[in-house]
Amino acid sequence: MYEQQAFIHVVKPVAFLRHEPTQIQFDVYKKINRFQRLMIRICFGLKYIEFNKAEISEQ
Repeated sequence: MYEQQAFIHVVKPVAFLRHEPTQIQFDVYKKINRFQRLMIRICFGLKYIEFNKAEISEQ
């Protein structure tokens, strides 16, 4: 009869948050404004790095 199909839209991350002492990375799927980045940096010690900037710095 009818086939049931599910289409999943996979969203690519736009940046990541990195904790330098432990080298842990968290993917970010939505851009974060500057104030939120500052508060995340101060409160949790996580550095916000966009993928296009990260690719340039690694080369």
